[in-house]
Amino acid sequence: MLFFHLQITTFSCSLAKHRKSTQLEAKDILLHIEKNWNITLPGFGGDEIKGFRKPLTNDIHKERLAVIKKSIVATETANARNPTGQAAGNAKGSLVKTPANIISSLNSKMREVT
Repeated sequence: MLFFHLQITTFSCSLAKHRKSTQLEAKDILLHIEKNWNITLPGFGGDEIKGFRKPLTNDIHKERLAVIKKSIVATETANARNPTGQAAGNAKGSLVKTPANIISSLNSKMREVT
């Protein structure tokens, strides 16, 4: 418990020093506790401290995005080779259908694994 208090005061003092202040304020302590320990203290104005947290993306989502990007690149190269005629119309239609089919096949594979 002593380590917890010592770490909070040490880091909070460094935050105050970073602000070029000679006094330790509640916002320094709140910032450290909320960001490093994920503890919110009710009754204190922590609204100004709230920041943006990057949402976590899992591997399945990354795989889906890679498949979609790959299909878009394939469609663009097909359109570049034959800008007129049937290929351009079919490529646009397959762009919508291909990622959905691949994504559903990924979902079925994931169901088999889990």
